[in-house]
Amino acid sequence: MDAAELVRAARRVGGLSQRALAQRLGVSAATVGAWEARARQPSFDTVRRVLATVDRDLAIRARGPEASPELTAYLRLPLTARLRVTMGEPPSPYARAHGAAWRGLLALGRLGTVVVEPPVATGVWVPVRPQT
Repeated sequence: MDAAELVRAARRVGGLSQRALAQRLGVSAATVGAWEARARQPSFDTVRRVLATVDRDLAIRARGPEASPELTAYLRLPLTARLRVTMGEPPSPYARAHGAAWRGLLALGRLGTVVVEPPVATGVWVPVRPQT
């Protein structure tokens, strides 16, 4: 939401015309119209004053960069599917794995417990102790 949308939304929430809002702010109605039409840019302080006029406050939240769609799709996969993809295999548990790394992991799983820890799918093999 940009400044023009904030000014217009605040004015409408307060049930004010452009002229009424302008009178409360001490500016001309043409100035309010120019803000809403994006012909002029109100200052940050002005936007806060507009919001305060209709008993609203402005909260700004910092946001990090958007994740790529590929990363988002990868992170939505179950952990075992992520491990399969990392090892070059298809993510589906129904597709037969052919890679040497995956076959080695399965062989280790027959001999002991394979622990996979999130979030990076690190595999750890814990051998089974021989029974005496």
